[in-house]
Amino acid sequence: MIRVLVADNNLNSHELIHDIVQINFRNVKIESVHNSENFVSKITSAKPQYNLILYSAHMDESTDKTTLSEAIKKNPEISDRTIIMTESDSVKVPDMFNHFPTVTRPYSLDYFGEVIKKTCAS
Repeated sequence: MIRVLVADNNLNSHELIHDIVQINFRNVKIESVHNSENFVSKITSAKPQYNLILYSAHMDESTDKTTLSEAIKKNPEISDRTIIMTESDSVKVPDMFNHFPTVTRPYSLDYFGEVIKKTCAS
C-alpha cells in the first residue's frame, strides 16, 4: 500500500488531488492536513513514513516559519518523497524548495501523474 499525505490549506484542492493520486495508484491510502501544525505532527508520528508527500508552497503563508524545513530536519528521509504544489507559474517557490519536483495549478493530469510516479519510484 502506498501512503500519501496531502498538505494544502486550500480545501478546494484536496478532492482533485485525491482523484489524481487514486488514478495513478491502485492500492493507496491518502491522508490530508490543512495547516502546518497538523503537518508536522503527522510527519513525526507516521509509522511507517509516507511514501509520498504533496506539500503546498502556500502552507506557510500565515506563519513566519517554514514548516517543511522543520519537518525535514526531524525526518530527513521525506525530502526524497516530497512534491511541491503551487497555485500558478507567477508564484515564486522559496529557494529552499528549488530542488523538489513541482506541480502547478491548473494541474495537468498527465504531468502530475508522471511526477508522482517518478517520485515514488526513486
